[in-house]
Amino acid sequence: MSLYSIFSVLIDEKLLHTRNTIAHGNYLIFDREEYIELHREVINMLDLFRNQIENAAIKQEYLQQSP
Repeated sequence: MSLYSIFSVLIDEKLLHTRNTIAHGNYLIFDREEYIELHREVINMLDLFRNQIENAAIKQEYLQQSP
């Protein structure tokens, strides 16, 4: 199970659905509370991703292992 699998509903159903609805010219009612919650969830996901990158850099996990 991927660390990001918990975000699949957020990405697929909230972000992509909202983006596609607007991109295809449809009007979407999006209230303030929904926006704040979605914003918080996206920021949390980006923080997690950033932390993984920083940790990999500190541990030099990007270096190729010798056989």
